[in-house]
Amino acid sequence: MPATSSNPNIRDHYSPLEDLIIKVLRRYGEFHPSSVDGEVSLMMIDFANSVLLDYNTHPYRSGDTEISDYIALQEARDLPDEIVISGLIYYYAVQQMSQKMQAYRQMYFDNLHRITYHNKFGNKPITIPKFE
Repeated sequence: MPATSSNPNIRDHYSPLEDLIIKVLRRYGEFHPSSVDGEVSLMMIDFANSVLLDYNTHPYRSGDTEISDYIALQEARDLPDEIVISGLIYYYAVQQMSQKMQAYRQMYFDNLHRITYHNKFGNKPITIPKFE
């Protein structure tokens, strides 16, 4: 079902940040997502904007227009949910100084590189130009 003026929370492709935060906290496993307070949500907006910066400056990113920062939890951006989720988990693990940080870092950058490459080039093999 597509988004409409009476149901703006329903999206075709991209989820609102508040929904992604709940998924992140559930995956991270430290506490129940329903117990999220305003401070954690504001921190997650900052982390989400760091993910947007990573995406906007990524060499494989396609498109000329930068994706603007999140201002509110109810907003969605034209960025694949899996990139946002894995980025939020990574930045949260860094903030917590967790031992999980290394695993989440690898997952985040794998997702970021793989998805941006696929969006730009499709399912083609990586080729390196020959210099003569």
